[in-house]
Amino acid sequence: MVFGSVSAANAAYPPNAKITVSGVSKGTASKTYTYKVKTPTSGKVSGEKVVADLNGKTFTATLNSNGDANVKVKFPSKAGRYTLVFSAYGTSAGKIVTVGKAAYISSLKAKSITKKSTKSTTVTGKTAKKGSVTLKFTAPDGSGIKSFSKTVKANSKGKFSYKYSKATKVGTYTVTATFVTSSKYFGSSSKTVTFKKTK
Repeated sequence: MVFGSVSAANAAYPPNAKITVSGVSKGTASKTYTYKVKTPTSGKVSGEKVVADLNGKTFTATLNSNGDANVKVKFPSKAGRYTLVFSAYGTSAGKIVTVGKAAYISSLKAKSITKKSTKSTTVTGKTAKKGSVTLKFTAPDGSGIKSFSKTVKANSKGKFSYKYSKATKVGTYTVTATFVTSSKYFGSSSKTVTFKKTK
C-alpha cells in the first residue's frame, strides 16, 4: 500500500527504499511512546503519512521536510509481546515490543492423601508478586468428580495456596496452574502437578 500522493511518491521515492525506526522495545501497558521514523536521503516527500500498527490499532504521523516523523504509539492495556509495524511508501519496518514483564510459575506442590477419612489437600506455589494464577483440577477418570477451575492471587512474596476438598475417590488428581495475564504481567508458561488419594 502507498500512502499519501501516489504519483509524487512513485516519482521521487525508490521502490526498494527502506525506512528506519528508533524507539523503546519495552514499556508499560496503556502508556504512550514516541518513535522516530526516518526515510532515506533520496526521494523525501513532505506531507506523506507514516502509519504504525500495533495489536490491530493504527497510529499516524506526517513526514516533515527532512523526510522524518515522530509517531506516538499507545501500548495495549494487557501485558505481552507484540509486533509493531511502521509503513510508508509501500515499504515497512517492524519490531517486537514487550509490554510489562513475563511471569513464571516457579513452583507448584500438592501433598497426596493417605487417610480414608481425608478428602482435602492444599496446593501451594510461587509466581510473580501479587500475580493471579488459575488452578484447574482434574479428578481421576471414572470418579464422577467434575473438573473445575479456581483463580487465586499470590501475596507480596509471590506465594499462593488453595485448599482442594473434593478428593472423595481413590486415584490420581491433576492440578494445572496457568498465569493470568494482567496490565503488569503476562504468563509465559503453565505448570502441572499430581497428587494421589490412596485410600
